[in-house]
Amino acid sequence: MFLTGLFLGVLIGIISGIVFLVLFKSLVDDSKGGASKILKLTGEILALPAFCFGGPWIAGEFITNLLKKPDTDVEKMVQSYIIFLVIVFVIMVIYPLFRWVIKFGEDLGKGVQ
Repeated sequence: MFLTGLFLGVLIGIISGIVFLVLFKSLVDDSKGGASKILKLTGEILALPAFCFGGPWIAGEFITNLLKKPDTDVEKMVQSYIIFLVIVFVIMVIYPLFRWVIKFGEDLGKGVQ
């Protein structure tokens, strides 16, 4: 079950990272597109944790029933899933977000002069 969680975490981490980066790039590139477009993209970005950190399948009746049984390793699968999802997601998004924060700070500094 540990390997299942590992593979699911890596897969969903990659998918979530790609989706986040695409949405974030759209948000940064279309920042002059008006408030409604920015709010729509921000809402989509905020909905990502519901998908990547389990959504309905991790809290669903099937998983809940499996966790109640004493002889299953589903809890280890869920733990490894979340750990590897976070690791892959952070590795994918940390550098682009860091670059954006630096650029944003530089833009704010230019506005003060």
